[in-house]
Amino acid sequence: MDKPANYGVPASTGVRPYVFLWFLWQIIRQPVVFVLVLLEPLIRFAFIALALLGILMTIFFKLYGIPEEFPLFKMLAISVSFGLMPWVYGGLLRLVAK
Repeated sequence: MDKPANYGVPASTGVRPYVFLWFLWQIIRQPVVFVLVLLEPLIRFAFIALALLGILMTIFFKLYGIPEEFPLFKMLAISVSFGLMPWVYGGLLRLVAK
């Protein structure tokens, strides 16, 4: 009779630690997903509003006469980054919701 392959793992351990870790992850994940889903409209609005205000202020400063110390391209980069953050937030939400 051949012995079952246990691949160097003692027979007493089995998969219990993995089941415990999965159960612990489910306990932590569910409230986090709930809060992220509830806050999504507010966070999406805030990021898009910051992006729009940043771009409009940059255009205003450019048309009005930009001061020498105003970081035009840095301001545009930050504003575009705020515009991209809702997609990052949605990706984080999908990652945690799996």
